[in-house]
Amino acid sequence: MSLESKIPKDARILVMCVAGENRSPRGVEYLLSRGYENADFAAAGAGFPLDDTQKRIGWAQVIITLDPRAARMLGPKYSITLNPRIINLDIPEWTPKGEVREMRTEEDIYSDIAGKMEPYLI
Repeated sequence: MSLESKIPKDARILVMCVAGENRSPRGVEYLLSRGYENADFAAAGAGFPLDDTQKRIGWAQVIITLDPRAARMLGPKYSITLNPRIINLDIPEWTPKGEVREMRTEEDIYSDIAGKMEPYLI
């Protein structure tokens, strides 16, 4: 990925998942650890008040979605006015379907986020 396509350190970044309780806070935690100081998170689903999420979307220059469902909710549910760069990552919160389906650990989710976000960061 070229340097021009990397996210600048001073960009206003919004990290979104569906509930805003696990993945998106871990995403902000990772961005802060990499020196991105203008990072926040929100929920595309019912985890946040609609107005609060809309304000955060309006503030963002870059939106990173961590769930395909969150990405699909952006256009129909929220007004996007600043034309932010949108990066869609798929960070599963649950183990694959099988006999027993469990929530992944915070460490596994953080590691997945770090690996998938890294190519976009300076």
